[in-house]
Amino acid sequence: MSRLTLARAAGIVGVFAVGFGAMRAATDTGERIVFALALAVLSAGLLGTLQRRGADPAWAGFCLFGWVFFLATTTDFFDGPSGNTSLPASDLASAAFAIAQPGPKPPVVDGVVLGDDEPDKMTATDAMLKAHEAYKVAVQEWSMRQTHVGAIADLLASILAGLIGAWLGPRLAPRPAEGSPPPVP
Repeated sequence: MSRLTLARAAGIVGVFAVGFGAMRAATDTGERIVFALALAVLSAGLLGTLQRRGADPAWAGFCLFGWVFFLATTTDFFDGPSGNTSLPASDLASAAFAIAQPGPKPPVVDGVVLGDDEPDKMTATDAMLKAHEAYKVAVQEWSMRQTHVGAIADLLASILAGLIGAWLGPRLAPRPAEGSPPPVP
């Protein structure tokens, strides 16, 4: 894995293209597709590590970095003291989503702005109640899309962490002593 071939580069671009497409749609299906894709890529890296006779630090780095990040973002094992596993990738993606697609604005009916705390203060007109219910549904949908974007970003970050590990592995591996025979592949 020490050389980046054209096929590997195309594969990397393809994986991230699918991930960014799923992030743009921000649906539950897209999140599941990216989860399965990340699982497949990291499993292929594990298979590559196990199938090599000699220790290939690039494969080992890919697996170590990728799987640790994957497990940190998808399990409760690494929960912090507040029970939050939010990592920078999901925080940045959620913030970018909020900037790119601002949340729904509260409806205005007859000059009255309806917010989350307004149902008690509203007059009982059907138009105001319908507008308020539609606003609450829109806020829930927007919040769910923002959650999907963060989860997809974490999954893509686990693959990126694996690629960083693959790059670092050979650079941190011990060098053979001078005069020693080369390792057996």
